[in-house]
Amino acid sequence: MNQARGLSFTPIGLRAVDAARYVGVSETTFREWVRREIMPAPRRQGDCVMWDTEELTIAFRALPRDGQPANDDWNGIAL
Repeated sequence: MNQARGLSFTPIGLRAVDAARYVGVSETTFREWVRREIMPAPRRQGDCVMWDTEELTIAFRALPRDGQPANDDWNGIAL
């Protein structure tokens, strides 16, 4: 349950602050990771900019574990 927003479901799209919280980092770090293509680019409709939770999950799971080399190709990782 997404109690922070009083929802009984996790939204499919998240604004930057919530996307950062979703992956467990500050908004500043999250935006830097997006800039460096560690995290996916947002989706945009007019002024509305949102991140897809499934894409965030895939990108997070592509992050290297301690002691392992980096995997920069999160696009090829399946859920």
